[in-house]
Amino acid sequence: MAAPSVSTIANAKPVVAGGVLRGPLQTPLPTDASTSFDADMKRLGHVSEDGLAPEGERSTNAVRDWGGDVIAQLQTEHSSRFTFTLYGVFDTDVLKAAFGDDNVDTVGGKSTVIEDGAELPHGAWAFDMRGDGGKKTRICIPDG
Repeated sequence: MAAPSVSTIANAKPVVAGGVLRGPLQTPLPTDASTSFDADMKRLGHVSEDGLAPEGERSTNAVRDWGGDVIAQLQTEHSSRFTFTLYGVFDTDVLKAAFGDDNVDTVGGKSTVIEDGAELPHGAWAFDMRGDGGKKTRICIPDG
């Protein structure tokens, strides 16, 4: 493990207004921080000042030997979640991300949204961030 260094610290900001992207499931995602995104990935505009909040959980199960000593901690579950607030309430792509593609209809700049409580379809997601000194980070989720 490398020694602590301020070179690993940055205040991550979206690369441009639209650091959150969403596309259909199975949309090809870049494997580095500089390759362009597929045209099917749509930038979802401004995100609140709280930014991206990654959360995760890992559950383990202690394995004990005959004497009662813990000899292993085996991971039994894992979950990841990313929360953020999008501000583009009049953006069709943002509405589709929030309510589902089939529940949003936009004609002549006017959108109709149906909130039916149906489970949202899976899709590809990406979070595109930059930091001080030219640092870049991407988190890509092929099925989220």
